[in-house]
Amino acid sequence: MKSCAAWRLFAFCVFAVLAPLAVGCGGDTMGRRAVDGTVTLDGKPLSHGNVRFEPQQQAAGTSAGAVIADGAFHIDSEQGLPPGVYRVSISCPGVVEANQDADEGGLAEELVPARYNQNTTLEATVAPDGKNHFTFDLTSGDAG
Repeated sequence: MKSCAAWRLFAFCVFAVLAPLAVGCGGDTMGRRAVDGTVTLDGKPLSHGNVRFEPQQQAAGTSAGAVIADGAFHIDSEQGLPPGVYRVSISCPGVVEANQDADEGGLAEELVPARYNQNTTLEATVAPDGKNHFTFDLTSGDAG
């Protein structure tokens, strides 16, 4: 009889330890939302680059980014963003030919104006439900 009670206690302890771990394996995205969109520069799809979403409030913590290809980007829910307001920065480094030198510091020229990356004025609000599709229509001229 004692061995049966000991076996039940052992089985219960194993279950108690493993059950919370199994719950964590369900692919929960912790409230993160998929985000996608398009980026144009002077009316044409941005051929390449990257987009970055940083929380407006520094303490909010979660940020995400994606590669832009042929004017489109996508962040799936596993790497996505919790609902909230985000600063958006977009970058598109120019292409340096093999026989050309890059700008000082070894970096290619940035094709997107600073008001969309270093000094971004772009914002996006990620909603808790529904689609989070954003369109960023950038211009290379002076801000007006």
